[in-house]
Amino acid sequence: MRGNGRSGTDTEMVVAARDGDQGALEELVADSLPLVYNIVGRALGAHSDVDDVVQETLLRVVRGLSDLRDPDAFRSWLVAITVRQVRNRDHYRRTRHGRPVQHDRRSGAFAVAQADGRGPRPRQPRGRLRR
Repeated sequence: MRGNGRSGTDTEMVVAARDGDQGALEELVADSLPLVYNIVGRALGAHSDVDDVVQETLLRVVRGLSDLRDPDAFRSWLVAITVRQVRNRDHYRRTRHGRPVQHDRRSGAFAVAQADGRGPRPRQPRGRLRR
């Protein structure tokens, strides 16, 4: 990101983007992309979700830019949103709809816990459909 020192980005560009300048917003997103990819890529490795997390992060940045109170804090705000998105993705992968996913080491199978937390739902035997 082009910068004016430690802030990492031009404060005037952040203010212009926050105030509705579409060109400044596009430049801000383009300048932010390498940092976001770096953080997400290091956190997730070569996982296929990297692009999705980066896209969701930048959407949240664009949607929340009007709420940014201190334009000088843009970089730290961006990093905080990025880390939160990585954590949200990690939490979602470990749970399904708020229910923990349990792993059976012997079989290698995953099972979603029952809503009351009693453990995985037993699998129903698959039989032939009756007509």
